[in-house]
This record gives sequence, C-alpha cells and structure tokens, in this order.
Amino acid sequence: MAKIKGHVIVSANHLLTGDTIYLTQMGWSGDVSDAQIADAAGADALLARAKAEGGIAVGPDFAAVTNGPDGPVPSHRREQIRRDGPTVGALNPDLSSRHQRARVAA
Repeated sequence: MAKIKGHVIVSANHLLTGDTIYLTQMGWSGDVSDAQIADAAGADALLARAKAEGGIAVGPDFAAVTNGPDGPVPSHRREQIRRDGPTVGALNPDLSSRHQRARVAA
C-alpha cells in the first residue's frame, strides 16, 4: 500500500511520443484536468489499473495534486514541469512538441 497523504493522480509517458499523459476514468489524456483523482483509499487501485493498461503508458506513478477550479493541479514543481513540457522549450520552442502545438493552436 502506498503512503499517500491528500489526493493523487497517475501520470506516465506515452509509449510512442513520450508526452506526459494522465489516467482518466475512460483511459488516458494529455490534459491534467481530465485526470482521475484518488485519495489514500483508492490510490493503489488506480495505479494498478494504470499498470494493467499496457501498451500505451510507460512508468505510471503517483503525482500529488490539489483540487483546483478546473480540476487537479500538480502540487510539486517536477509534475508541473511534466505538465507544461520541457523547460528548454520555453527558451527554444522548436525543441518542445508541447510548445509547438500551443503555437499552432494560437
């Protein structure tokens, strides 16, 4: 049993693209606001489900979150960086797929 305080989500990397993805009630999403939130009682079951859905995600693990107005918000800087994309992309958008997608969408 994991030592969980507060709420968590499960994040991982997409097997083919390497992008950060989050476990939802229906599968995986690239948007943290879609992530399924668990407390200490449900955390282990959530991680077990993520690991059972092989072929999509690499390295699923817990990420501590707080509940924000638009869904879960990562509590730790490491997960905030994973959500926002590589920090090098902020200086050189050509190196970051997330920054490229944001630029195309704008």
